[in-house]
Amino acid sequence: MKIQNFETRKIKTKGIFIISTIYLNILTGGVSSLPYLNPNLLEGDIIEVRNSSRQIRNIKREATWPMGRIPYQLTYNIDYKLSVLIHEAIFHYNVLTCIRFVPRTYERDFVMIYEGGGCYSYIGKKGGLQILSLGKGCDYFPIVVHEFGHVVGLYHEHNRSDRDDYLTIHWNNIKKGMEIQFIKVNDSDFDTVDKFDYNSIMLYGERIFSKNGKLKTVEAKDGTELESLKKKYGLSHYDVLKIKRLYNCDN
Repeated sequence: MKIQNFETRKIKTKGIFIISTIYLNILTGGVSSLPYLNPNLLEGDIIEVRNSSRQIRNIKREATWPMGRIPYQLTYNIDYKLSVLIHEAIFHYNVLTCIRFVPRTYERDFVMIYEGGGCYSYIGKKGGLQILSLGKGCDYFPIVVHEFGHVVGLYHEHNRSDRDDYLTIHWNNIKKGMEIQFIKVNDSDFDTVDKFDYNSIMLYGERIFSKNGKLKTVEAKDGTELESLKKKYGLSHYDVLKIKRLYNCDN
C-alpha cells in the first residue's frame, strides 16, 4: 500500500482560522481511495476556534453573500489545468443556481483563490479578503465544486441531525480518536432543508476516517452506494435546492 500525504496547514488571517480540507490519497492495488480529512478539524474540514461555533453554524442567517454575488480573484500561481477546473466550477454554479461568481473589480469582500498546501476555505462570507486554497490533490472538478460549496455556505450531509435515519455509522471501523468527526449538528445550529441527499457533493464516501482504509465507516441504510467525492459529477438536485433556499431565490 502506497500512502501519499499532502501538506496540512492551519491558515490564520486577521485572527480567524479558516476551514481546511486536506486530502490523503491511499492507493491500494492501483485504485485511489476516498479523500481523507484532517482529524484535528471540526467535521473533518472545519476549524473552530475562539468560541466561533455560533458564528460558523449560523451561516444561514449571518454570512451569506449579498444577492448571491461572490467576487473572486485568482493568484498568479494558479496553473492552467486548475484554472480551467475553477472556471468550469464557476460556470456550474452560475448556471444551476442563483449564485453568481464574478471576477473581482473593486469589491472589498472577495474570495482569493490560490494554489496552497491543501484544500481549504471559509464557510460563507467572512468579510474582506478571504482565502480559498486548491492545492495538490484538489485538482478534480468535484473537489473544486465541494470547496466552492463551503464558500457558498454548505455543510456536510453526514453531520446532519437526522443522519441516523439514513446512515449507519460503523463506530468500530473508525480510526481511534476520529469519532468526533461524526458528531451530529444540532437542529438549532444548522437547518436541515429538504430530504437527506445521498448524492450531495457535500457527502463523503463510505471509508472516511477508516482505520485501515478498507473498512466502511459510513453506510446508507437503503443500500445506496456512497461514492467517493472524486467520482461525483457536481452539485446534486438537492444541493441546488438548498442553495436556492439559503439565498431565498426559489423562483
